[in-house]
Amino acid sequence: MSISRLFLRRPAGLLRRIAPSVLLFWASVTAAAPRIVAVGDVHGDLPAFKAILAQAGVIDAAGSWAGGSTILVQTGDLIDRGPSMRSVFDFVMALEQAAAKGGGRVVPLLGNHEVMNITGDLRYVAPASYAEFADAQSEKRREDAWRQVVDWRKRRAARLRMPEPATDAAAREAWMQAHPPGYVEHAEALGPAGVYGKWLRGHSAVVALEGTAFVHGGIAPSFAGKPLADIDRRIHEDIAAYDADRQRLVADGVTLPFSDLQETLQSLREEIPLAAGDAERRKLYEKFLDWSSWTMNSPDGPLWFRGYAEWTDEQGDAETPKLLAAFQLSRIVAAHTPQHDGKIRVRFAGTVFLIDTGMNAVFYKGGRGSALEIAGETVRAIYPGEPPQVLSAPPAKAADSSPAPNGRVFVDADGRPLPFADDAALLDFLREARVVKVEVINEGITHVRRLTLERDGVRAHAVFRAIHAEDTMAALGHGVVERDFYGFEPAAYRLGLLLGVDNVPPATLRRLEGEPGSVQIWIEGATTETERRKQKHEPPARLDWQRHLQMRMAWDALIGNTDRNQGNTLYGPDWHMWLIDHTRAFRPGEDLRDAGDIVWCERGFWRNLRAVEDAAITESVKEDLRPAEIAGLLGRRRKLVDFLDARIRERGEQAVLFDWAP
Repeated sequence: MSISRLFLRRPAGLLRRIAPSVLLFWASVTAAAPRIVAVGDVHGDLPAFKAILAQAGVIDAAGSWAGGSTILVQTGDLIDRGPSMRSVFDFVMALEQAAAKGGGRVVPLLGNHEVMNITGDLRYVAPASYAEFADAQSEKRREDAWRQVVDWRKRRAARLRMPEPATDAAAREAWMQAHPPGYVEHAEALGPAGVYGKWLRGHSAVVALEGTAFVHGGIAPSFAGKPLADIDRRIHEDIAAYDADRQRLVADGVTLPFSDLQETLQSLREEIPLAAGDAERRKLYEKFLDWSSWTMNSPDGPLWFRGYAEWTDEQGDAETPKLLAAFQLSRIVAAHTPQHDGKIRVRFAGTVFLIDTGMNAVFYKGGRGSALEIAGETVRAIYPGEPPQVLSAPPAKAADSSPAPNGRVFVDADGRPLPFADDAALLDFLREARVVKVEVINEGITHVRRLTLERDGVRAHAVFRAIHAEDTMAALGHGVVERDFYGFEPAAYRLGLLLGVDNVPPATLRRLEGEPGSVQIWIEGATTETERRKQKHEPPARLDWQRHLQMRMAWDALIGNTDRNQGNTLYGPDWHMWLIDHTRAFRPGEDLRDAGDIVWCERGFWRNLRAVEDAAITESVKEDLRPAEIAGLLGRRRKLVDFLDARIRERGEQAVLFDWAP
């Protein structure tokens, strides 16, 4: 279910980039299908991984599961290149358990780097990753391992009639340099009986969820004749064969239990001449040396395939329909090949999504974390500091179709949905459309005007506010200025996006005949609270209604709104609550107005409030707020979090937090 019918209701196609670096803690789903969040290559950057999961609403600020029924798919390559391996594994293993308890699911897939570590191909392991496995006994283990190496080298040299091997201090130092503290422990932990080895060997290489295949590299056309389960099984058969073959090689004295792949392959090349008379051994050795022919290592295998990134448009347009039909899929999500512009790439008529955006930005210059959200037919990209961007959405309904089921579809004066795919397009219209009519609707100090805007045959109404009055309040001290300011409207809108608050209509800045102000979409057919009470209209669901009012109170306490009244609380025809006119919000002080009356809080808003960092809040409002106003906002946020947490401690989570019914 969505976080809130009031605070997080968005139709397909909404929310591309609204303002730079605006963080949105996003956790919406559809009733018809589970919400799926997919994250590509992590490559040992645990902080970036946690950050994008928090942005996607999968975890909270403490790293705990906050995704509810969300399915999180991590498409492999958790490790290598970056400093974290053990800590990344531990985090995902713990998240798996927490998600299961919370009604969700974590699906970590095998990437080529997971298999590389399983099989001893350690070329990309960062030295700091070995250090994570080291403990107080590591030096003793290395000394024991070196003694095994010396004994093994001498025995092999005699058996193979090779020169006496080097085992002096220089040889020892070279081996120690190549096998740092934690190396031996890493080999044991990734082995078939190791805690991480057993865990990784249980991962799928490819899964299909709700018509979408998730895979690390891709499914090559050469695999189209096989069911996905068979492709996955071939990877696990390869890993099992590797484990068995390596055990045989250790038993034969060809390699040591902790030798890496390169050391083992070199030993095999030296051993093959002696196996000429033993057909079984020679077959085993040759098979092991033919490394790239194994499905788990093949360039066309699901862990290494790069065709989706490298195909021309013509190749992809020809091949992907066949793949989708063969596996009865609607789309494929793959990673493995970094997209150097840091953006999720959509290819082949929206059927392939490439989600490796170089999360480890230290290694991949220009990269960043990202997540792909799939909610029914709508697919969104989530990036650090930005609201989700719609990548794919269901076809728009005809203008004469049934009314939209939520309050996020804006209409023209005739009640027809406006033809904007998302808020970004709507905001562009509000800024750039021609003003064909101006009506004064408030002669007072605020001088509010209703505009009729027109562009490309589209007409819509909007509200223009130009108030900018300042008053130095002696009670605040030190000359702190309190303002009534038109810029607070777009600031409230952007902050709402950041926190998942969905009932502040889109607003932006523009000039009207040279006069600076803010312009906000007009809510057609809306009723004010004043009119509702006068006409004695009662909401259809009383409990929800009370909860809506509680959330309005929490919102106003957060933003320091001193002028919430019956005229600036609106209700759409579907009873969606809209909060407008924030020109007297964002006061410099930290006092929480009427916070003592808050007894309930929607769970998603509470989580967002606790998880979003000060820097993200500042970024979302700094265009329109002064430093003292931002400081007041941040102070109120901390106080509101403390207040709600205290309520929860006193009364219990079930008595304070609620979830909106589906």
